[in-house]
Amino acid sequence: MKNIGTEILIILGISLFMTNLSIAQTKCKVLDPGINGTYIGKCRNGLAHGYGSAEAKNKYEGRFKNGVPHGKGIYTWANGDVYTGSWQKGIQHGQGVYTYKENGEHKVKNGIWRKGEYVRDIPVKPFIVGQITNLEKYSIKRLGEGNRVMVRFLYMGRHGYVPNDFDFKVLSGVGVTEGLNTGYEEVSFPTKIRIRYTVPDKLGQGLRIPVRFEVEIVEPGNWEISLYN
Repeated sequence: MKNIGTEILIILGISLFMTNLSIAQTKCKVLDPGINGTYIGKCRNGLAHGYGSAEAKNKYEGRFKNGVPHGKGIYTWANGDVYTGSWQKGIQHGQGVYTYKENGEHKVKNGIWRKGEYVRDIPVKPFIVGQITNLEKYSIKRLGEGNRVMVRFLYMGRHGYVPNDFDFKVLSGVGVTEGLNTGYEEVSFPTKIRIRYTVPDKLGQGLRIPVRFEVEIVEPGNWEISLYN
């Protein structure tokens, strides 16, 4: 037979814990009016302090100090603009990347900020290749302005191979297929891309060879990635 009294005590305990947690979160203030709605994270003296996330009309995730962003963090405005980098006393200060739209085009400022003002660029590569496993070669081309990434597969030099087990992930965007090519459009840059799939071994032994390819594309555009096996 179940011990009803014990169950009631457990339920009351959980309820009390959640209530105290809610009160603690409510008492922990964020001083930036753009993100002072909901806060989850560390506190000190009633203010957000340490790592946390806050959201109202805008949202922020990263380090706080005395109720405002301070240290490394990502701030996303309601219009889709994003700043990733260093903060000091609630304003951009140090190295950071700001992605935004201007006249309908995606723009990126990557460089040094001083007290909220952008002071100079830091030259960066348009993309940074990460882990590669069992891939003969690859090519990455920017075909023009845009906001999408397409991938095509080539097996033994022939275009037309489409893996039936590929896993293709991008941080943002809408999936799209064009012929034998697949990808994402409406992508927000910079974005990280991870592709995994298998191909038959070329010796005909019935083995499946796992392939992995990772890249971070920094510059907005219409990108084509070709993977050769």
